[in-house]
Amino acid sequence: MVNLEMLQSDFENVVTSSISKKEIDFNIVMILKNLLE
Repeated sequence: MVNLEMLQSDFENVVTSSISKKEIDFNIVMILKNLLE
């Protein structure tokens, strides 16, 4: 099962750290892929 609180934290960290790198799209795809597994 997915820990939603942990996932949300990871998501926020990814978005925050990726804005300057412009890798948001890739990271969101990876997060969604992990959700579907």
